[in-house]
Amino acid sequence: MQKTILVAGYTKFAHIQKIRSYFPGEEIILACAYTREPKTESKLKYLAYFDVLYDLTKQSDVAKLEADATQITCITCTQERDMEVYIQSQVLCNLLTNEEAQRYTDVIDKYTFKEEMQTCYPELVPEVHKVDPALLTKLDTLTYPLVIKPSGLTGSIMICIVRSPEEFRAHYENFSGKIQEIAHEHYLKKIDIIAESYITGPQYSVNVYINKASDITFCPIIRIVTPQELGINDTYSVMQHTTQEITQDQYDALVAAVEKVVSHFGLKNTSAHFDSVYSDGQWKFFEVGLRIGGNRQKLFESSHAMDHFGNDIQNRIGQLVTIPDMKNSVCVLQKASATQGILESISYTRTVSHEKSPLIKEDKLGKIGIQVGPLSQGGGTITRHYIVGKEHDAVLRVSRELFDSIHFNIT
Repeated sequence: MQKTILVAGYTKFAHIQKIRSYFPGEEIILACAYTREPKTESKLKYLAYFDVLYDLTKQSDVAKLEADATQITCITCTQERDMEVYIQSQVLCNLLTNEEAQRYTDVIDKYTFKEEMQTCYPELVPEVHKVDPALLTKLDTLTYPLVIKPSGLTGSIMICIVRSPEEFRAHYENFSGKIQEIAHEHYLKKIDIIAESYITGPQYSVNVYINKASDITFCPIIRIVTPQELGINDTYSVMQHTTQEITQDQYDALVAAVEKVVSHFGLKNTSAHFDSVYSDGQWKFFEVGLRIGGNRQKLFESSHAMDHFGNDIQNRIGQLVTIPDMKNSVCVLQKASATQGILESISYTRTVSHEKSPLIKEDKLGKIGIQVGPLSQGGGTITRHYIVGKEHDAVLRVSRELFDSIHFNIT
């Protein structure tokens, strides 16, 4: 029997090329449902790889997907900006009811998720406010520091920590327009700006597979090192590394906390990642994404010889997913500019002092001549490296040495 795997939106081309290998000897139809217009050559090339396309901005394609619903084996999505088409596709294929779809929409919204959790499990989320004209008149009544962030943009872009009403007002006046401009130009939508309590403590990325019965399989926990831990005033993941620092009691509490969110929102047959912090003996969640987390594919391949995207597909078609033992310690290292300007050059130093020193792999280098800046001001990371080794302490030491040596010439 033919299987049709539908990808909602865009993903890495390498993912699409691997799907058929997950079903040796079977005939696989690759389908894509999308709403974002393919304006670049790479996106046109991407769509050309599929057997069937559904442009859900066209009513005729919406009707076509509804008619083909019984032929769709599973639907997956890996990009946050395609979450709307991911949820819409599941409704059209009768995998979600309209009520369930609304719950999915609520859980991925940074404001609605926290507002909803405040009514049932307030201990699991920071206190949150929607930034509107009324709130701006009473900034001196709020408790600081606060984290100002957009509710619907990807990654850590335009997130800023403010420590006083004056900083709050200045940041909002300087950047609220740019936030909405980015949302309109790159995401084709209007978003809310929110302010949430600044929660201290080590941060973790918690990635899970949720099957049709809402049973949860946990991936290896990933420690997130923020710029604040290194004394840098910005908001992105400097380091994402494998960790075994969580105690059994902490892990059991994490499992219980994730189960509460999954049960409350009725999540099923999906991957999910939880941006989490362990603060004063309590797990708290900043946000939930219904997809495999960013950079996790390469990280888990190197650390556990694990195919994260393959597991995502297997879970969605009802197969049991098992997590391999860890083979290597891995750190994903990123760095952004601390100032605004034009990137003129990138340099870094790599010193090898031991025979089995951790291996460094370049994954991303920003284009020379582009405008760069802190992520809190709309910039992005410029470099990304993967550091892989057998000794965890050595991997972290080399990662920190590499971070300190990376230099950007900005004019």
